[in-house]
Amino acid sequence: MIAPRSFVAGGVSASLSNLASDLPDAGSTPSGLSATVRIANCRERRCAVSFNVGGRIDVSRTQGGATLRIPIAVTAAILSVN
Repeated sequence: MIAPRSFVAGGVSASLSNLASDLPDAGSTPSGLSATVRIANCRERRCAVSFNVGGRIDVSRTQGGATLRIPIAVTAAILSVN
């Protein structure tokens, strides 16, 4: 997962910290590192796994307002199929 540390929109600035996930073995994986997810015993055409990502956002405003959109890039790759 990769997310920006800080960003500005209009008169609003925000900073993102303490990015964490509930993935096993990646509870507090720092931004830019990877975690392994295994889908055991998948016998269907499509299998899926869900996970949550959370963190702390500190927001300050000097004027006006803005809609903040925080892109968090997640890349997935299939490493093997058994």
